[in-house]
Amino acid sequence: MKILKVFFLAVSCALCLAGCSSEIEEDIVGSTTEDVSANNSDTDVSNSEKDENNDFQLDIKLLSNRINISDYKSQFESDIAEVKSSEYKNIDLKDADILSLGDVEKVGIYQLCPKGMEADESIEIIKNWLADIGCSDMDLEKELRDAGAQYADERSDAEYPYDYVAVYDYYPEFDSGEGFFINTNRCYIQMGNSGIYSMSDGSITEYLNSDKLAARDALGSNSEIIVSSGKVSDMADEEWELVLGNVKIGDAAKVVTVRRVFCGVPFAYSETGYRTFYDYYIYEDMKTAYMINGDTVAAYTGYSEAEQLESLIEEQEDILTLKDAVSYMSDFLASNLMFKVNKAELIYCICEYEEENQIIYPCWQFEGINITNSQEMRVYVNALSGDVYYYSFREE
Repeated sequence: MKILKVFFLAVSCALCLAGCSSEIEEDIVGSTTEDVSANNSDTDVSNSEKDENNDFQLDIKLLSNRINISDYKSQFESDIAEVKSSEYKNIDLKDADILSLGDVEKVGIYQLCPKGMEADESIEIIKNWLADIGCSDMDLEKELRDAGAQYADERSDAEYPYDYVAVYDYYPEFDSGEGFFINTNRCYIQMGNSGIYSMSDGSITEYLNSDKLAARDALGSNSEIIVSSGKVSDMADEEWELVLGNVKIGDAAKVVTVRRVFCGVPFAYSETGYRTFYDYYIYEDMKTAYMINGDTVAAYTGYSEAEQLESLIEEQEDILTLKDAVSYMSDFLASNLMFKVNKAELIYCICEYEEENQIIYPCWQFEGINITNSQEMRVYVNALSGDVYYYSFREE
């Protein structure tokens, strides 16, 4: 059940929500920790790709028992009916919402390649953004700071944010503009490695008549302004005076999920950041936005959609069926648990095996509850290799 904490502002649009904590759960997998497909006789292709920049080695396995995506769409509904009616020793899909394959025609394996941000480019983006929000008179020589590593040793004892080096004290000597930021009461912007990572146009701070720095808006840090809290269902008819006028909580507390989609396949998204288990991390898109006037985003924080993808294999028209993915998942999970699946779909999942090598795999994603211990679970079955990745957590 979603909990609403009422601010003197309307938070009406979010690309994802926050409020969960990661917790690794034991006894979820069976007696082996090896990937299911590693010993699968249906694996007919195994090769290795090397990143030219850092010699990163990636073993790629393609199962031979895959099916053409276009052909599979005609039998997908029957597959759904079959997995929902089947009895599995440790999986319950009877009530699962299984999403369609949509416009998917091909899938691939990709490496996530941050765009990179030169100093000049970063400054130009910041100047244009300041003009867009009516702050072009900002004193950049004073307010533009760098949180990158290049001059980290030059930080002073001054009060934040002026303890960070002023960009123009060292410009144009910067190798990168990825750490450039402004954080004032008027506005806030933080550059990442592919563009703007976080920003606030200052309208929330202004509306709250706050003398705090505007970064608090983007990071959701105005907790001291909470005047009431409770469940949306219980407070839906309560009315508050907000920027738009008098608004009922039930009307204002709307959440919109906007997902990154590549060639018809959405990316996995999360409410809490990356998860880890065994020798890999699972990264899911995470971005939170806030609106107070119903028309424009006032503040947001999250990964940039400008990140580039480098293809590691020839795009594939064949994938593992839903039914086979469920079978691999059942073999992978411990027999003494019961995973109640609430939702399943074909997505892209980002896995990291070595630092700064994030690989994007097409996967069947299953999310639900391990009713054995009441923990939330997400399980990913690689739609090309049958490998299984997962994590579990408990809601706060």
